[in-house]
Amino acid sequence: MDDIFTRLNCSIVISRHNEDTKWIEKLDFPNIMIYEKEKVESKYNIPVNKGNEASVYLKYIIDHYDNLPTHIVLLHCHEFSWHHSGSIVNIVDNFVGKHINIENLNHHIVRRRSDLDVHGDDLDIKDDNFSKFFRTYIKPGTGKHILYPDFMYNIKGCSQFIVRKNVILRHTRKFYELIYEWLITTDVINYWSGRYLEWTWDLSWNKCLINFGIKLYEKEVIIDAYNQDNICVKDDIIKNLDETEYYKVNSHIKITIFNGLKNVNTTYEINEKYIYNKYL
Repeated sequence: MDDIFTRLNCSIVISRHNEDTKWIEKLDFPNIMIYEKEKVESKYNIPVNKGNEASVYLKYIIDHYDNLPTHIVLLHCHEFSWHHSGSIVNIVDNFVGKHINIENLNHHIVRRRSDLDVHGDDLDIKDDNFSKFFRTYIKPGTGKHILYPDFMYNIKGCSQFIVRKNVILRHTRKFYELIYEWLITTDVINYWSGRYLEWTWDLSWNKCLINFGIKLYEKEVIIDAYNQDNICVKDDIIKNLDETEYYKVNSHIKITIFNGLKNVNTTYEINEKYIYNKYL
């Protein structure tokens, strides 16, 4: 199955800024990319040392969005660290052959922020730099309705992942481009700007997939929708999407969506999830 993590159908992506690379020889994987900070002569590079590892992860996704392997391993450039247990080489090896959607390879738990505010089903954060970043770049991709308002609770930090391609592709390339551009141009210092992504990767890649059964993108339209009583609810859904950008499904529903780009119909079955309108 395409969610089994293998050595052949994955890429190891390493974020480096002057760290030793000798340990990388221990990684028994054929596809390894080292993204260098401030070394424009390198094939893969970030022109400035900003955003910690997050700028590398974003740049890799942007560069390879149309030809991502089944799994991507996103790593810092050190074998041992306080935030993971033992050798990162062994940690990655231990996941080979397993079904993986997304795994954070660290054991460090993020300290919960005290300034999360929840208003009904909508989440907001007090007016600081993180709040502005969240509202501008993350919230458009994760939606107005969040089933996990305290989304930082008990998440692992320090951002080293094995992530499946389909998880990344739930967001458009533009979603990643906008965050990357902000990250390498912002006046927010590295210590904080990188953490903004550390705090939100799980929301963007994991919890948003749980929150929303379907997201509609450009060129996609609903052509049929029936509830469990076989009553057509298409007009009700479209009306809600036009007015509020989301529609909450309260019971089992079957929905058919036409993708104008691919010229195909796809039928989905949803149970008590959200259908979320296009955001970019």
